[in-house]
Amino acid sequence: MDLKIRGKTALVTGSTAGIGLAIASLLAQEGVRVVVNGRTTARVDAAMEQIRKQTPKANLVGMAADVGEANQANLLSGSCGYCTRALRSMQRLASQTTR
Repeated sequence: MDLKIRGKTALVTGSTAGIGLAIASLLAQEGVRVVVNGRTTARVDAAMEQIRKQTPKANLVGMAADVGEANQANLLSGSCGYCTRALRSMQRLASQTTR
């Protein structure tokens, strides 16, 4: 399948298991630079290893952070300059739920 998204960047939150991992894997197969995100470094590393088994040349960036926590979403946005608009939206949502 060619979704014509090669070379784009996607941040997939919750991409260490389930549907998030499936989405990250499909995007990697399509040539997208995928930011793999989960709550722990160990889970992020394991997910990236699993994606690379299917797509050895996958362009992956791993970032452990709980985007449900405003301070961690802020850290993620500071580390992920190419995803800042999406992360700002998540930060607003996180800050609203933690009030």
